[in-house]
Amino acid sequence: MENLKYNIYDFDGIKKMFVCGYKVENHEDQTFVSYLLFQKEEHLNFYEIDISDYCELNIKKIYALSRNILCKNINTISHVNYEGCLTDGDSLYVFYKLHDEYITEVTGTCLVLLDEIINRKHVCGSVINSSVVDFFLRNIKNVLYTNDYPIVAYKQIDPLIADYTCNLGVSLSEIDAIQGQFYYFTTYDNVQSSSFVRVVLFMGKQLTKQNILSDKTDGSYMKREKLSDRTNDTKYESLTNRITDYDGIWSEHYDSVYLGYIKLDNGQILKDTPCIVVKSFTQYKILSLHL
Repeated sequence: MENLKYNIYDFDGIKKMFVCGYKVENHEDQTFVSYLLFQKEEHLNFYEIDISDYCELNIKKIYALSRNILCKNINTISHVNYEGCLTDGDSLYVFYKLHDEYITEVTGTCLVLLDEIINRKHVCGSVINSSVVDFFLRNIKNVLYTNDYPIVAYKQIDPLIADYTCNLGVSLSEIDAIQGQFYYFTTYDNVQSSSFVRVVLFMGKQLTKQNILSDKTDGSYMKREKLSDRTNDTKYESLTNRITDYDGIWSEHYDSVYLGYIKLDNGQILKDTPCIVVKSFTQYKILSLHL
């Protein structure tokens, strides 16, 4: 945000103004930024104002107009700090830092992470307007708060213990989980028909499984047991020999594991993917609950 201009004197050619609220959040020793978008028709967008008919525009008028609009739509009159502007074509983007802890409770608004804007282009199925995506792609260096940004993932939950999950976090996986007993998450497509939480993940040093011939095979006791258990799908278990790590050996050198749509030796795709695994409860934070 250090490249924003606090004052702008030339408004020639400016036709639209977008009010851009953002919030800096901390989790453990990590910092991440979320951006305030508004639900308009079928898309999420910055709040847009047509200023083509305004006469004698100056920064004071821009500040007053944008701040009033922002405070009115998020039901607050304080904890909103003007941070500066950025011009992009015929548009002016006005940035405000938000400090209200309850901003997400306002109907029709959503705090969105950079990963959702640039990579996912949606939030829980709600499409982010392409103009927002394009703006960030063009100006990523100007608006990036830190050099690293986390990713968003999802976890299916039992709705009967939703409050417990939100307060105390998601549970460790079962002991026979394919990458060991850690914290497992996935993508929206895999949870959209169920109750789930949306989380931010801090991946740290990441291992990406690929199932190539040079990958080490799983020598765990759990693997041997599953391969010898006739009630188990031993053929599938054999096909995943270079993918599974029931002892979680990966955690000795990495902070997370990503399993995408991995093709097995018979052409079959690995089940229950994509799958994202983090080794510590400090590497995730719940953003929202969806029942």
